[in-house]
Amino acid sequence: MVFRVIEKHMDLRDHEPWGVDELGVYKTKEEAVEAAIKFRDRNSFFDAWKRAMKGDPNIDTPPFCSWDVFNPYDDDGYLIFIVDTAKEEKENETKITKILAKEEKKKIHKKAGKNAQVFAKCDLRLNRRDDNIFIRNPSRLDRAVKTPPKAFPGDHVDLIRRLSNAMYACKTVACDDLGVHFTYKTAARCINPSLIWIPEENLNGHSGDESIIDTIHTDLIDSTTGTTRARASDIVKWCSPDIKHCMFNKLGELLGTTTPKDYRTVAEAIQTCTSLQTFSASEWNDIPACIFESLKAVGPTLKGVHLVGCDLKNQASYQALVDMIRASPNLVFLGLDFDGYNFRFTSKFFEALPSSLKVLYVRDCCRGGNGVSVSSIKKRCPNLKIRLVFPDKNFKSK
Repeated sequence: MVFRVIEKHMDLRDHEPWGVDELGVYKTKEEAVEAAIKFRDRNSFFDAWKRAMKGDPNIDTPPFCSWDVFNPYDDDGYLIFIVDTAKEEKENETKITKILAKEEKKKIHKKAGKNAQVFAKCDLRLNRRDDNIFIRNPSRLDRAVKTPPKAFPGDHVDLIRRLSNAMYACKTVACDDLGVHFTYKTAARCINPSLIWIPEENLNGHSGDESIIDTIHTDLIDSTTGTTRARASDIVKWCSPDIKHCMFNKLGELLGTTTPKDYRTVAEAIQTCTSLQTFSASEWNDIPACIFESLKAVGPTLKGVHLVGCDLKNQASYQALVDMIRASPNLVFLGLDFDGYNFRFTSKFFEALPSSLKVLYVRDCCRGGNGVSVSSIKKRCPNLKIRLVFPDKNFKSK
């Protein structure tokens, strides 16, 4: 049996978590309770709570919630609690069984026509919520832990689904001769809208596909802390010449504290995928040049690259990106959604675009670009169906 001590830092104005941390893992409940008490006593937010709870028989019984004692000066607070993993897994298994029983009665998936080839902006209503998609299509990767949708907070499962759809949009457009729709939505408390990809086929049509490494899956995300379960060593183990499509979740949490060695490990693993056709990643911060150098090595087979919410480490990374595009004459889908702190798009990027492109999405929310010429893009890429180059808030392209 394993017991985890978890700490949540909460915004008391709207009770949204500011951060969730796993403080420790223990073999017995007694050890976990003892550790939780120590963590509570080190946290100054519990000082008033301990004074108010003095003499209460439950003072040392988790969970500990600092805002149980009202303090008008506190805008935030802490919750420390214990998770019994064996009990949690048993409860999750029961919930998943019930969900699958209901899903059996539904018509789950209609195969898209291979000749649809529709590329268009669409109404937001076409982005249909499907919280059970990951339950119906469990991850085949050995780090996976089946988790019911309600174990995740708020709209977290829907956000993961939308991110998964973005990765399968790249795969299906580039390799399956299918089209894609897109729309956009501005989330609560956000200024800039987010692009939503709606592919003709998503995870529903690729369940169990052994040519895909897909870590953008609720089975590979800890529902309590939000961190990914996969590690650098797992990526090395999963990559092989048989892998054609890589879809990686945020690298910072994927590898814990990301070091140059971690990036080099992943870059070397990518090079073993000699048949790689598409590469997609989400929230990779400070991507170094070695990642693009590895993709450049498989350039002739590469048909799709999709980077969502990422950033490059420096100008050398930007140059490596341009070199990778030049070495990939068969690219069909290129999506780059960057934070853009360390570089600026220049004309040499657009001059490197191949004529094979059907979808081009370039967004740099911090700096914009130089040397952008719509006419030159059209001339270089006559097959473009979707062109979103530095789009405005209504996702109208330059």
